[in-house]
Amino acid sequence: MAISKRGCRAKGHAFERDIANRFKAIYGGRIRRGQQGRDGADAPDVMGVPRFWVECKRQIKPNILAALRQAEDAADAAGDPRSCVAVTKGNRDSAVVTLRLTDFLALIRELDGNATETDVPAGADVARPEEEDV
Repeated sequence: MAISKRGCRAKGHAFERDIANRFKAIYGGRIRRGQQGRDGADAPDVMGVPRFWVECKRQIKPNILAALRQAEDAADAAGDPRSCVAVTKGNRDSAVVTLRLTDFLALIRELDGNATETDVPAGADVARPEEEDV
C-alpha cells in the first residue's frame, strides 16, 4: 500500500524531530527543528547546531549526494559559512551522515590535536580504487 504525500511529509518531519532531539541531547535546549514553512533556502532542517548546517532526508532510497548538495546550496544562499551535513535514512536502514572529505578532515584535525596535513594536496580526489574484475 502506497503512503500518501501527507504521510511522507509526516514521516520526514518525525525524522527531523528525532535528529533535532539527538543534537539537543548534546547541545541542550538551543537546538530545534527548522522552520518548515520556508523553502529551506534560509534555514537548515535542524537549527542551532554550532558547526553544521543540517539537512535531513527520510525516504525509501535517499539520494545522499543530492541531499548534501541541497544543504550546500541552501547554506550558500543564506550566506552561512558552516560545514554542511546530510542526515539520511532509508526504509529499514539506520541513519547515515554525509559530509565532504575536506570537512571531515578538518573535524578530525580539530578532534586530534596531533593530526597533521599529509602530502595529499588540498582538493585532491581521494577515491576508492576500482575493484578488479575477477
